[in-house]
Amino acid sequence: MSERLEVLYGNLESQVEERTDQLRRANEELEAQRAHVERVNERLKDENKYKSDFLAIVSHELRTPLTSVIVFAELMEETVGTNDDLARKQLDEIRKNGRILLEMVDNVLETARIQAGSERLNLELVDIADVLGQVESSTAAVAVQKGVRFSTRIDADVPLVMSDWEKVRRIVSNLASNAVKFTDTGGSVDVHASLAADGGEVSIAVRDTGIGIPKDKHRLIFERFTQENMSTVRRYGGSGLGLSLVRDLAGMLGGRVALESAPGEGSLFTVFLPVDESWHERVGGDEGGRHHQGHVDR
Repeated sequence: MSERLEVLYGNLESQVEERTDQLRRANEELEAQRAHVERVNERLKDENKYKSDFLAIVSHELRTPLTSVIVFAELMEETVGTNDDLARKQLDEIRKNGRILLEMVDNVLETARIQAGSERLNLELVDIADVLGQVESSTAAVAVQKGVRFSTRIDADVPLVMSDWEKVRRIVSNLASNAVKFTDTGGSVDVHASLAADGGEVSIAVRDTGIGIPKDKHRLIFERFTQENMSTVRRYGGSGLGLSLVRDLAGMLGGRVALESAPGEGSLFTVFLPVDESWHERVGGDEGGRHHQGHVDR
C-alpha cells in the first residue's frame, strides 16, 4: 500500500509539474499575442491618424482655390450682358458645380475631424426655423433648376433647442441636397420640423419622391464612402460621405437618424434632436465619449 501510494504521489507531482509547465507556456504565448495585438493597434492608430491628417490637409488646400473659382464666376456673371445667355449659362454651371465640390470638401474635412476626435461642439439656443430658412435659400435654387418642387415647414410649437447651429444646418443641408439629387424632374422634396408628443425631442423629416432605397441597403448607405450601388454613383455622383456625416453629427448632438424607404417609393429621413442639453451628460460624460463625440464649448 505504501509503495503504491508513493507511486501515485510521484505520478501526481509529475502531472502537476507538467500542467504547470503547460500553463506557463500558454501564458507566455498569450502574452506574446497580446503584445502583438498592441503593436498592430498602435500601427492602425498611426495609420488612421495619418489618413485623417492627409484628408484634412488635402481638403483644406482644395477649399481655397474652389472658393476663388466660385467667387470669380459670380463676379464674371455680373459683368456679362443680359443678352449673352450662353455665357451666363456656362458661368452658372461653373458656380453650381463649384459649390457641389465645396460641399464635398467640407464633408471630407468634417469627417476627418470627427475621426480624429478633434471636432468641437458650440452649444447655443438654436432656432430650427432659421436653420430651415438657410437650407432652403441654398437648396431651393438647385431644386428649381432641376424641376423639383422644394418646400420647408415648421410646426408652431417647435421650441428653441440647445444644440450646435452649424452642425444642425449641415445635417439638414446634407439630407436636403441628397433628396434633391436623387429626385427626378417633376418630383418633390419636403422638409418638416415638428415637436415630439412628450416635448423632449424635435424631429426634422426630409421626404422625397425619388428613386428610393432597398431595405437591405438601409444600413449600408450610412457607411463612409458608400452608396447603394455603382450605377447610382455613375448616374447621380457624390462621395458617399453625406449620410455617414449626418449619422455622426446627429450622434454628437445626442440624437439619431431614422430611414423609411423602398425602391420607387421615395425616402423619408428623420433626424431626432433633444430639446435641452441634458443629453450631453449622457452622450459625452466620460473620457471615451468625449474622444468620440468631440469637445464642447459654450
